[in-house]
Amino acid sequence: MKKWLALSALLLASSLQVAAQDVDYNRADVIRTAGAYVLGATVTPIWLDDSVRFVYTSTGKNDRGTIYLVDPARANRRVYFDHTRMSAILTLAADTILDPTRFPTFTPVDSGRAIELLLHKKAFRCDPASYSCQARDSVDWALARTLKDGPTWASRSPDKKWDVFAWRHNLYLRPAALSDSDAVTSADSLRQARSDSARNRSDTTQNRGAARGPRARSTRQDSIPLPRGSIALTTDGERLYAYGNTNRDVAADTAKPRPARVNINWTTDSRRFTVPREDIRGTRIYPMYSSTGDQPVDKSYHYAVPSDSVLPTHVVYAIDIVDRTSVQAKLAPSPQTTVSSQTFWNRAGDKYFALNANRGPSRISAHLVDAKTGEATTLTRDSTATWVELSHQFGRENWDVPKGSDDLVWWSQRDGWGHLYRIGADGVVKNQIESGTSVVDRLFRVDSATRTGPQSVFFSAWGRDPGFLYYSHLYRVNIDGSGLTALTPEDGDHAITFTPKGPYFIDTFAPVGTAPVTSLRSAVDGKVIMELGRGDSELLQSVGWRPPEIIKLKARDGVTDIYGLMYKPSHFDSTKSYPILDHIYPGPQVGSVGRWGWSGTGEPQAMAELGFIVVQIDHQGTPRRSKAFHDFYYRNMGDNGIPDHVAGIRQLAAANTWIDISKVGIWGHSGGGLASTDAILRYPDFYKVAVSGSGNHHPNTYAWYWAGRYQGPYEKASYDSAANYTLAKNLKGHLLLMHGDLDNNVHLANSVKMVDALIKANKTNFDFLVFPDAPHGLPAFHIRKRWDYFVRYLLEKEPPANYEMIAPPRPVGPPRPPDVP
Repeated sequence: MKKWLALSALLLASSLQVAAQDVDYNRADVIRTAGAYVLGATVTPIWLDDSVRFVYTSTGKNDRGTIYLVDPARANRRVYFDHTRMSAILTLAADTILDPTRFPTFTPVDSGRAIELLLHKKAFRCDPASYSCQARDSVDWALARTLKDGPTWASRSPDKKWDVFAWRHNLYLRPAALSDSDAVTSADSLRQARSDSARNRSDTTQNRGAARGPRARSTRQDSIPLPRGSIALTTDGERLYAYGNTNRDVAADTAKPRPARVNINWTTDSRRFTVPREDIRGTRIYPMYSSTGDQPVDKSYHYAVPSDSVLPTHVVYAIDIVDRTSVQAKLAPSPQTTVSSQTFWNRAGDKYFALNANRGPSRISAHLVDAKTGEATTLTRDSTATWVELSHQFGRENWDVPKGSDDLVWWSQRDGWGHLYRIGADGVVKNQIESGTSVVDRLFRVDSATRTGPQSVFFSAWGRDPGFLYYSHLYRVNIDGSGLTALTPEDGDHAITFTPKGPYFIDTFAPVGTAPVTSLRSAVDGKVIMELGRGDSELLQSVGWRPPEIIKLKARDGVTDIYGLMYKPSHFDSTKSYPILDHIYPGPQVGSVGRWGWSGTGEPQAMAELGFIVVQIDHQGTPRRSKAFHDFYYRNMGDNGIPDHVAGIRQLAAANTWIDISKVGIWGHSGGGLASTDAILRYPDFYKVAVSGSGNHHPNTYAWYWAGRYQGPYEKASYDSAANYTLAKNLKGHLLLMHGDLDNNVHLANSVKMVDALIKANKTNFDFLVFPDAPHGLPAFHIRKRWDYFVRYLLEKEPPANYEMIAPPRPVGPPRPPDVP
């Protein structure tokens, strides 16, 4: 009801304002933010101790706020507890007021027989069966968690006997018993300090007339000495070549060391672990300043660009806590972001699987490394004249070593498509696990080799089912390639979450423009065990949102099929004529559409509501199709897929008289900022208005790992051909450039260089807006400026004065769940 009232108020304001303006910003803004009003669209599981059962809070229309306990093995779902009743109990116990539809974050404990939570820094333990809540001493509560999982600043060994942490760039080992003892001592000190504070307050109350002495000033402990009993595992770590993560902030204060958790991978017997060591020595420094204070504050950071000879790299070490040895893998350092430092241990725990890559990368290889000697045996190597990757999702790596096995499951495009292969410890390919004109999206899990029955591989893929090729579906196949089973055959995009243990998964399924349905399913055959949630977009539709349409077009060659989405305003009238806006992201790690399926964001539809037709087109060079289709982007960054967009928009205009082909605009952010500016400069007679946010306008000003991967090794002529500033003289229409001055992803210099070129070209038909202290993502005010720009220069109407963007409402759903094992 509150949501209806909120929307009604917003729409009333819209109706009152629309008489004073032709362009209804308020209605468009409601659509932009109304994704939070979609009911039942999310299911967020909180796993119980057995890692099979889970609880979740419904966001559905008829049972919003209800907290369910699900037992997949018994195919049973029941109300975990009456959230309204428990909220009332907690309201009294915590002396606060709780909204029962938004029950606070909690952790199920004791196999679900109790829950624990913090409210206003007070700890509570509640019994769902008896509806009783007892306040727990917050110090005791924190101590119990530390004793169970170890300190937050260390990685505890599987046998719970040792803690490993970084301090002053090196690694240290410490008996877990000492950490636990310190935690107990610290808890005792906190209790004593709290008692002393209470006594002092009492004394002050009783002696109000007495002269007061100086108040004790609380101090923050910025540095922590090396914990007692710590054993040095390494001694050669340094500021820019540290074990674990290296701080790239130039101003990082190294005089205040603190113990820090590092990303390590233990053997099951707790004897050894692997750890990355990052090297940023000799890398360039990008200057950056915060200028909103009385004096500028240095925010400079280490960086590298494609023309640099020195790049940030990492190597992997194996640490033996028994022999106290540290052995580096005998592999060349891998440039960071080419591959991760992830490792898998073999069954014996004396060797580990690791990745290695060259610059680009044009080569990625997997190796079996001897932990004692560092000797590395190459198991498989993928190389190409373009770029190599381990998935079509940037940063995701599809490879695994199943538990109890020394076989490697490896994602490769060696046959022109992204498929899975099984490779033995001797480097011999045992078999291709699946095949076809399709692309494996994600390798979810591989059954342990010690289980009874066939060893299954679970993966999602695009293009395998006969339906829409951009929808991701889940499959199960035996590791020998037999028994392929489609687990989610429904035509729509499937987002998958596996139960940590057990043969079950949660499937959130939706075709484009349709609110999702979430189900619990069997990982054996895909059978739906029960429905967990059903999305309801009625509220969203009530404010004018309408689902986008899938469009199928021909690329510039007139042969290749490309796809996109088209958005129309709620007041669409086919007898009228509408300017068209092109929302672009060139990729190549993702396309303009981003997610095919349900999307809660209303930004493209909001733009349409202002009086435009909006399109998003996934052009040649974007992922999820063949390697050849993807490679279209290589050494072709200046293309940005724009000729495909021009061809597609012309096809749409030829088929639909309500599209005004004389009024075409384009916008994008980051890579889309590069592409939108490129579009208006390369096709000045086609695109009349462009808006660019945080654009990487020169490939050699942006990060080495981007153009170095997709434009190839640095060559000045090649890189300049993809640089927007070289085209400044072509500007005819109106261009708006926006950037944050604390963007440490795409540095402000990218846009400043573009502005410099426009000034030198004597262009006055552009605008430049810098957001103080803004990072790569820009504040909502930039949306308002974008709207104004297109309304003024493409609709040729005056935007409303002093409009303030609506703050996005809190999403429908539970608070963010706690971290649980």
